[in-house]
Amino acid sequence: MSAGDLEHAPTTSTALPQQEARRMSEAWNEASLKDARGSLDKEVYAVVEDLVKNKGWRLRAQGHKYAVYCPCIDGRANFITLPGTSRNPGNAAKRVKRSASRCPDRHELMK
Repeated sequence: MSAGDLEHAPTTSTALPQQEARRMSEAWNEASLKDARGSLDKEVYAVVEDLVKNKGWRLRAQGHKYAVYCPCIDGRANFITLPGTSRNPGNAAKRVKRSASRCPDRHELMK
């Protein structure tokens, strides 16, 4: 197989994680914080804003509302779904923060 054949070969699940993560981020429709501000509770929005601005998480419109995705680049899709209107916004914000702190890789961004 020549080098030219490798360029046109289909990618498989053995692709490098960085390439896979890059390909995944290109296909996503990331949402802006401005869009999410109107539909998320104030407490939940504050946690999401911190995750997106300071810790590298990505916000994506998903289903009826939003989800935030972990910045780990190992190919896994670690995400937290966000409630649009919850019964108890304070508890929902705590749940999102607690879930974010459980990143499987425990990378430096969460310290």
